[in-house]
Amino acid sequence: MTEEAQLNAIDQFQDLMIDRLKNSRFGGTIIAGWYLFFYDYQYRYGISYFGYLWPLLKAVLTAVPLILLGRALDLHERHGSLPFELYLFSGFLGWSLFWDSIQSLMTLTRRCRKMFQKVNVSVPVILVATMFHIGPAIFVNLVFLVGTAIYLKVPPVPTFLFGLIPLSGLLMTGMAIGLPIAGLTFLYQDASYGIGYFNQLLFWATPVVTLIPDHGLLRQVYLSNPLTHLIAATRGLFFGQEYSILYASLSFGLALVLFCISLLLYRRISRLAIEYVL
Repeated sequence: MTEEAQLNAIDQFQDLMIDRLKNSRFGGTIIAGWYLFFYDYQYRYGISYFGYLWPLLKAVLTAVPLILLGRALDLHERHGSLPFELYLFSGFLGWSLFWDSIQSLMTLTRRCRKMFQKVNVSVPVILVATMFHIGPAIFVNLVFLVGTAIYLKVPPVPTFLFGLIPLSGLLMTGMAIGLPIAGLTFLYQDASYGIGYFNQLLFWATPVVTLIPDHGLLRQVYLSNPLTHLIAATRGLFFGQEYSILYASLSFGLALVLFCISLLLYRRISRLAIEYVL
């Protein structure tokens, strides 16, 4: 299918999706979220040859070069009882969940902003569509993590499933940041440009690749970052690594509070932005 034909099909599909969005209730919210996801998916990957393979493999393709670099720098010898590969993959699992929730919310609302003028899309529908974007990729990353653990003969501990709790905290943290920014992108593109710099800064302020130092400024930066404790809790519950239950619980509570506040902010910001721009 050519690009022009693909875009024509998307435009014809829009009317059906708007009808679903207008009549979304309860289970219909999931259906409406699916339609919203599929509409955005067509614009993102509908014309690419590999399609949804790109977001599915993004974290893995990013982690592999870092694993090779870590081995070259002998970082794999300084991660205690947990092999460097598992340390990195488990860190990337949490980081990708956090960051993809921000990116997906921003791109979803930006691409569909004209549609939002025609129908009042509820926040639950937007969140469901975001989950359809990032859910399969997180599942693939979990499979890679478990497969790597089996290959390295490091069996997950019985608390493995409880590791989904801090992962949900990382998801809420990402959405707490992404929702207000998504509202701002209706009005200004500055947030879209600046978020890339924020990504690099926050990534290296989080122990995704390296251990927390025993002393120094970097240690204070790591320990003051809530993402640090949620990722550490994920590693601890997956593979029995040490982590602070207190700080992990506080970080999860902070994520929940910020997420609730961001829901209110998004409603207000997006409504004003749509009225001003569209």
